[in-house]
Amino acid sequence: MTIFNPYGNNSSDVNYYNSPTNTRTEPDMRNEIIYTLEGYFPEIPKANNHILRKLRRDSNNNLILCPCTNNITKEPDKDVLCTVCLGVGYLWDEVYIGVYKVLEGMARQNAIIDSLLPAGILDVPIVSFYTKYNTNIDKYDIIIQVELNIDGSIKQPLNRIDAFEIAIAWEYRCDNGKLEYFKLLTHRKVYKYLNPPTYNQLK
Repeated sequence: MTIFNPYGNNSSDVNYYNSPTNTRTEPDMRNEIIYTLEGYFPEIPKANNHILRKLRRDSNNNLILCPCTNNITKEPDKDVLCTVCLGVGYLWDEVYIGVYKVLEGMARQNAIIDSLLPAGILDVPIVSFYTKYNTNIDKYDIIIQVELNIDGSIKQPLNRIDAFEIAIAWEYRCDNGKLEYFKLLTHRKVYKYLNPPTYNQLK
């Protein structure tokens, strides 16, 4: 009886890293997630380009309130649209980010939601995004989904179609505590304006 050897030799001591001193047999998880997101022959890239709405912080690492927020409640103005923060209540910047989106299911107990939900909402879809290790991201940032062309490229002019608030930014660490990648647990957040409003919309 022949025993199948997946390593192709008489030992599992295979050098996957082309280094004469490295005899590890484990895959490099950081590279694996990069290959999955960005592609590495023969793999095809799995990531989509969306937007990370990064909330600004001051020198003390506190979020910077938009001038439209109320001094007492710290909430944005509900009656007049602020064309600076678009109703978020904090100042922010936007950068492109490559993410892989996965629908996890429904959170019937709304376990990851920090605030109360309006009456009538029973189920909140939990959406996960996977992204690379070198993304500066935390739970207060927002993933903005943009409209894509059929080939996966970003449709122009840019159209923001959905927003996902980050509830938990999991840091996945493996070898010696090295950060390998992020898994972002998010829930959909409804904003009246995701794109800067036009003159006709403000009338």
